[in-house]
Amino acid sequence: MPDIFVSYAREDKERVRPIVKELEKQNWSIFWDTKIAPGDNWSNYIGHQLAESRCVVVCWSKHSINSKWVKKEAGEGENRDILIPLLLEDVDPPFPFKDIHAADLSRWNNNASHPAFQEFLRAIAAKCPLPLQRSVTPQSSQPALAASVVPKTLFSAQQIQRAGVTFIVVIALVFAAFWFTRSDSQERAFSSAVMVSAAKTLDLQNFVSLRGGTFTMGSPENEVSRQSDEVPQHQVRLNAFYMRKYEVTVGEFRTFVEESGYRTEAEKANESMTWRHGVLGSVRPASEDNHPVVYVSWNDAVEYCKWLSFKTGKTFRLPTEAEWEYACRGGSPTPFNTGYNLTTSQANYDGNYPYNNNQKGQYKANTVPVNSFAPNAWGLYNMHGNVWEWCSDWYGAYGSSAVTNPTGPATGSYRVLRGGSWLSNAGDCRSAYRDWGTPDYRFSNVGFRLVFVP
Repeated sequence: MPDIFVSYAREDKERVRPIVKELEKQNWSIFWDTKIAPGDNWSNYIGHQLAESRCVVVCWSKHSINSKWVKKEAGEGENRDILIPLLLEDVDPPFPFKDIHAADLSRWNNNASHPAFQEFLRAIAAKCPLPLQRSVTPQSSQPALAASVVPKTLFSAQQIQRAGVTFIVVIALVFAAFWFTRSDSQERAFSSAVMVSAAKTLDLQNFVSLRGGTFTMGSPENEVSRQSDEVPQHQVRLNAFYMRKYEVTVGEFRTFVEESGYRTEAEKANESMTWRHGVLGSVRPASEDNHPVVYVSWNDAVEYCKWLSFKTGKTFRLPTEAEWEYACRGGSPTPFNTGYNLTTSQANYDGNYPYNNNQKGQYKANTVPVNSFAPNAWGLYNMHGNVWEWCSDWYGAYGSSAVTNPTGPATGSYRVLRGGSWLSNAGDCRSAYRDWGTPDYRFSNVGFRLVFVP
């Protein structure tokens, strides 16, 4: 297990090297220069190292502030309260990391006694004290670190967590055995008359009927802000489906929780932020019941779909990535369904970062009601911005050949996210932009919407 995970843009590798060397002199173990044995999965390996690290050092530069990988790693560090940011040069860190004080090494001359570097080391020592057996006496050329501490428990937090997971799995297996051996009468009792009635009266007025057809998926290579992992342009044919006009709201998710007794993954992990909270950390008031629910993982979203399908007798699911882009574009081949630009009067994103050097706009620093702004040409709201939306697909590469009803790779480590959010820059809200997260990932800008299958 590494003590420190160092996140940086590959262009900054040689600037990061002397920092790593100084950290290693203090006897910390560092994960920074990826060397993976043949046959290992890169994504799983990086994710494992990040999850096991006790401290995440993020190096902000003109390269890294635009790197979605660095921002994801910084987000993991912030969520676990183990983030130590530093400035490799005079730049503004991206939101939501702007207000987190960063050690300023923009003028560092590789001298460990430099005041800024000493501040940096003290911050790490506070987050990641060295075990006593690995502590070293600081040399005259090195700053003194915070006192090391001796662990007070026989087992590490990671070991306890693994034991807890094992226990939960055992309980789940016992419960599953009970569930599938219940009598037919118990099963019929669970499927109440109320659910049957709801199935007959399901109101689809909040869904848009999309006839399907062929469209060009992906972005042209010359599209401004295009990322290397975006889908190459190719023809996709889709069958008809229904897409919900709005993202799933806080109020709707509350009904699901109250009726089913479901506990989200954030709740099971006893995290301070759950679906009940807003982006600033406080419990959402009733006035925000029409905002999109956030802090929900892909797994949570799938459970919501299962519950609604069982309750109504209909089939609800997450959209495929191709369905999502088709619906978002609304027939438009341009970067946005609004054309070649997206303004903050059209969508909820961070207006400090407009598209293609256009005029800056408003930054609301929060979600907005799901029926805000004008819908796209097909009647769908907030396909750009507000919250990222989970898709059913595993994240993976697309080819350039024509396909029909694609569902993405058969396996993977990450699920697709689309649409951008309230804290994204405008370029990340483009119709073709792709993001991803592990199935249990949840954050203050991640939600979902539904597809209905007739």
